[in-house]
Amino acid sequence: MSDLIQARHDAMRVRVIETAQGLFEAYGYNKTTVADIARALDMSPANVYRFFESKREIMAAITHNHVQQYETDARAVAFGPGKVADRFRKLVVFLEEATRTRYLANPKLRELVSIAMAESWPEIDAHIDRMRLLFRDIIEAGITSGEFPPQAVDPVAGCCHAAVILFTHPVVLAECDRKGEDSRLIARVMAEFLLSALKAGFKPG
Repeated sequence: MSDLIQARHDAMRVRVIETAQGLFEAYGYNKTTVADIARALDMSPANVYRFFESKREIMAAITHNHVQQYETDARAVAFGPGKVADRFRKLVVFLEEATRTRYLANPKLRELVSIAMAESWPEIDAHIDRMRLLFRDIIEAGITSGEFPPQAVDPVAGCCHAAVILFTHPVVLAECDRKGEDSRLIARVMAEFLLSALKAGFKPG
């Protein structure tokens, strides 16, 4: 495939993704068909299948784009200016804010991402692994800077990541809201709790 043909192919894939996302957000994933996407693009369903094998594959591409942006923004917070402890605190608070503004404010988008999370799609599994790695990286930075004592980084990072699931899972955060719990306050308290543990250090055995 020539560079020009490849560029056109890639551009068309982007158009399909953007169009599908608009339909998903307006009508929901389950109510949107490939035929709907094709109609919005003024093409046949067969033409859409030239670029994606199924609606599932289109959804996977949309999900990947969302979680990739989420990760990029989170990493920018984690490795911005300031002391590591301050950045760690901001990271935990950011995760709650980002999930709230991106997914709770848009029920249809929350449905799309929630399906992917509930079914443990490879895109979500990879996202979870990268978020766990993000916590590992910032903890290692804290140890290197001397803000945290030397400790078992992998299990500690796993614990920190598990502790913030409430703030990163749109369904769980929505349930928190339904019960009238203040997830913003919980995020701030959790950040301080985790920082206290990190500053104390953890060594297994």
